[in-house]
Amino acid sequence: MTDSVCNNQAYLNSIDQKRRQQLNNIPPVRYNNLANNPYQKINPATGQPYTSFDLNMRRKAEILKYSSNRMPTQTNSLTKAQRFAQAVNGSYQQRTYSQTYIAENTVNGVLQDCPSGVIVKTPSSASGVPGNMLLYDDPAIPVYNLINTTNTPYGLLNQVTDPYAIPWNYGYTANVTQTTGQNPTIFTLYMFNVSSPTYRFSFTTPLSIQFSGKWLSSITSSTQSSFTIVLAVKPVVLGVLYSHSSMTLSPAPTYQFQYNTSIQVDVSDNAAFFNGTCYFDNVTLSNIVLPVRLGYIYDVQLAVSYNILPNNNFSNYYETPTVTTYINATKPLLSSGNHCSITGNPPISSFPPLSIQGTITNP
Repeated sequence: MTDSVCNNQAYLNSIDQKRRQQLNNIPPVRYNNLANNPYQKINPATGQPYTSFDLNMRRKAEILKYSSNRMPTQTNSLTKAQRFAQAVNGSYQQRTYSQTYIAENTVNGVLQDCPSGVIVKTPSSASGVPGNMLLYDDPAIPVYNLINTTNTPYGLLNQVTDPYAIPWNYGYTANVTQTTGQNPTIFTLYMFNVSSPTYRFSFTTPLSIQFSGKWLSSITSSTQSSFTIVLAVKPVVLGVLYSHSSMTLSPAPTYQFQYNTSIQVDVSDNAAFFNGTCYFDNVTLSNIVLPVRLGYIYDVQLAVSYNILPNNNFSNYYETPTVTTYINATKPLLSSGNHCSITGNPPISSFPPLSIQGTITNP
C-alpha cells in the first residue's frame, strides 16, 4: 500500500511542486532594528555623523523629563497635598537663577526667557545623576533605542496577504541545445498573484543551428567537386510539464516562423567533412492555455527537427548531417562554415530576446 502511494503520479507531482515552490519563496519580513540607524546620518549642527555621546545625551535628557514611578516625593511627582504646601510656602515664587544669569538676561527690568533654540546645560548633580558632567537637551538629535516600537523586535512581523506584485514570472537559460529526439526545457513559468483559473500564453524565441556532415564510411575519395543540401524546419513540437505530468493542451497551440528560412549548404573542394553555424529564424508559439493557481510551476519544452533535402550525389557520398538547434539563441550573429558556404539565412543586426506574454482567458 505504501509503495503504491509513493509511486502515485499525483503524489510525486505534489512533492516536486512543493520543493520547487520553497526555492522560489518570498520569506516573511523581519524587523530591522538598524533600519533608521542614526550613526549613518549627519548631524546638521556639526556636519558630522552623530556620535555615541550625542545620542546617549539625548536619551538621558528624554528620560529625565518623565517622573519616576518609585519616588513620589520628587519635585516632578508630588502628591496633591505636597503641591498645596509648596504653593502656600511660596516655593513656586522662588527664583533659582544665579545673579550672573539675572544680570546678563534682564532687559528694562524684565528677566528674559531662554530664546528658542538655545541649549541650556545643567550640572548632573542638579538632577540627581551620578558623575560630574553637564546635561542638556538638544531636540535636533534623534531619540534612539529608548522605547521599543514593535511588539516583536527580533521576530517575524505579520506577513502581507499576498507578497507577490505580479501574476506570473519565468526563468530561462540562453542557448539551450536540442538535437533530434530531445525535448529540452526552454523556460519555466511560475504562477503568483493570478486572478483567473486559466491563462493564455504565447512566446517568441530565436533559433540558431549548428550542422556537420562527413563521408560515408565506405568512401575514401570522391571525384565530385561540390554537393548541395537544403535544411528546412519540420513542424515544431511544444510540450508543457506540470512536474512529472505532461499537460494536454486544448486547443492545440499554433506556431509561426518570422522568416520561413531554409538553409542551403554548398559543400565544396570535395571535402571529406564539413560543418557550419548560423542564425536560423524566430518562432512564435501562441494560444497556450494553462490552468493556473497560486504556486503552480510549469516547464515549457520545445523540439525542432529538420527536413534534409540532399541531391543524389550527396546521398551517395555523405552521411545524413547532424543538426543541433540553439533555442533562446544569443549567437552566432554571423554565419560561418568549414568546407562549405551557407546561403538563405536572414541578415540581422542583433538577436531578439526571448519574450513571453500571458493574459487572462475569456470566461
